[in-house]
Amino acid sequence: VVWVRPETPIEYVGIDGRVHNYFPDFYLPDHNLYLDPKNPAAINAQRDKLEVLLKMMNNLIILKSLEECLNFNIQ
Repeated sequence: VVWVRPETPIEYVGIDGRVHNYFPDFYLPDHNLYLDPKNPAAINAQRDKLEVLLKMMNNLIILKSLEECLNFNIQ
């Protein structure tokens, strides 16, 4: 699978009304898909940001566990 680290941030408006930059960990250009693995603590700490991003981006997948990362399959 071809992947790259995104160099350009994705801008989003947070619940605070301000523009923020988001850098997902991986972009799969052949699938136009962003992947961002997060541990439970990060998911909890970034809950508001992730909620906004997931509504805004239909090509973002947050992987929530090591098992989910290991079993991820592009269909």
